[in-house]
Amino acid sequence: GSYYGGAPLLAEIIYKIIPDENATLVALEAGEVDEAGIPPKDYSRMKKTKGIKIYEYDTLVYTYLGFNMDKPIFKDKKIRQALAYAVNKDQVVSLILKGLGSPAYCPANPVCWWYSNNVSKYQYNPEKAKQLLKEAKAEKLEFTCLVNQGNKEREKAAIILKQQFKKVGVKMNIRVLEWSALLKIINNPKPPKDFDAVIIGWSLGIDPDSFSIWHSSQYPNGLNFIKYSNPKVDDLLELGRITIEREKRKGIYSEMNRIISEDQPYIFLWYPKTIVGIRDRVMGLSKPGPAGMFLNIEKIAVKPKK
Repeated sequence: GSYYGGAPLLAEIIYKIIPDENATLVALEAGEVDEAGIPPKDYSRMKKTKGIKIYEYDTLVYTYLGFNMDKPIFKDKKIRQALAYAVNKDQVVSLILKGLGSPAYCPANPVCWWYSNNVSKYQYNPEKAKQLLKEAKAEKLEFTCLVNQGNKEREKAAIILKQQFKKVGVKMNIRVLEWSALLKIINNPKPPKDFDAVIIGWSLGIDPDSFSIWHSSQYPNGLNFIKYSNPKVDDLLELGRITIEREKRKGIYSEMNRIISEDQPYIFLWYPKTIVGIRDRVMGLSKPGPAGMFLNIEKIAVKPKK
C-alpha cells in the first residue's frame, strides 16, 4: 500500500538496553551500536574518534534533588530553602557536565515556550543557609539520598552535594540503588514511602501540562511521589488543562513555576545538553533539536559496506 511519507528505507531498527553508560560507549566504539549518548566526561575524546560524528542539542530534561515532603524534616519550607542556598550549582555544572549544560531553577527548561525567568533562584549563599537552618532548629540535620547505580552524573552529583551540604553542617548520606529497586521505593503505592530524598530527572513533553507530577491528587499513586501539595498550584494545573490560548497558558504555567521554585520541593540542579554519537554510516538524520536526530525515521538509512 502507499503510506504517507513514503516507505521506510530500513527493514528494522534494533534497540539495545545497556544499563551502564561506559558499556554503551564501548559498544558504540566497537560498532555494535550505531547511536549512543555520550557522557560529558568522554565528550572531548569521542570528538576525535574516527567513524563517529558527535551532535549536541538542548533537550526538555532537568535533573533534580527531590525531597520527600511526607518526612517531618522536609515539611518545613525553611529547611528546603536552606539546602537550596547551600548548593553551588555553577560548581555542580562545571564539574559534572564540563560546561555542557546549565543550572536549573524551575520545572521548565529555557527552550520551552512556557518558560519564564521570573523564578526564585536561591543563589549560592552558605551563610544564609546556616541562618535558616538555625531558625528552623535544624542545625544537626541528617538525611539519606537515593541515587541510581550506573548513572555516573547523578552519582557524582550526590558526592558533590554531600560536600556542599557538609559546609553548612548538614550530613547527607548516599544510598546507591539499582534502578528498578529505586523505582520500587519511590513508586510504592502505600505511604509512607521509605526515602528522604532522591536525585533523579524528568523528561518534559512539548506541552506544559505537568498535572501528573505536581497535582496533590497524584500522591501516592501518581508521579508526585514527593507528596508536594499547594492548593494554588493545583488550581493552576486544573486551569491550564481547560485553557486553549497559548499566551494565557504561558501565564498560567509561568506562575506555577514561580510558586514551585519558591517552595523548593526539589532543588533543581541542571538542564543537560544532549550529546549523541552516531556512526557515520547512518544517513538521513534530522536537524539536532529537542525531538532528537531520528525525527523522520522513514528517511534514516545506512551506507552499504564497501
